[in-house]
Amino acid sequence: YTDLLPKMVTKVNCDFAPATFHSEVDKVVIMENLKPEYRSADMKKQLDFAHCKLVVATIAKYHASSVALYSENTKQIRFVGQESFFPEGGALKRWVELGTRTLGEELNKLEGCKEYADFFLSRVDSIWDVLVKCMKPQSGRLNVLNHGDMWINNL
Repeated sequence: YTDLLPKMVTKVNCDFAPATFHSEVDKVVIMENLKPEYRSADMKKQLDFAHCKLVVATIAKYHASSVALYSENTKQIRFVGQESFFPEGGALKRWVELGTRTLGEELNKLEGCKEYADFFLSRVDSIWDVLVKCMKPQSGRLNVLNHGDMWINNL
C-alpha cells in the first residue's frame, strides 16, 4: 500500500486506491478516509452497465500499471506472487473447497445440471492446488497483479 500502490496510481494517472500516509508503527497502514464522497452500493442490486464498464476500465488500469512497473523493475513486483498469499492453505483453502463442494451439491438439486455438479464435485480435492498454480507468476507470460477481492463493498 505504501510503496507499490502509489507507483501504480502514478503510472496510469488513475486514483484506483485511497491515498496512504506514513505511520511510525510497524505493519500499520493509514489510509485516506473516503467517507465524505463515498457511497456503498446496495449488495442486493446488480451494477448497471455504466458502473460495470467503469469497474472494468479501472481494473484494466490497475493490471496495466502492474505490467508497466514489472517491465521497469521485476524485483518491485516479484514479491507479490510469493507463497505468503497462500500460506499452507489454512482457512482460505477450506473456504474454497467448501464453496466448490456446496456449488456442486446445489447444482445436483437442479434439473439438467448433473454434468456441472459432477464437474465441481470431482474437483473439490484438487481445486486448491489448481488455484495456487494459477496465481503464481509464470515465466515468459504476461503476469498482472490481481485485485483479489473484487466485490461490491470494495468498489
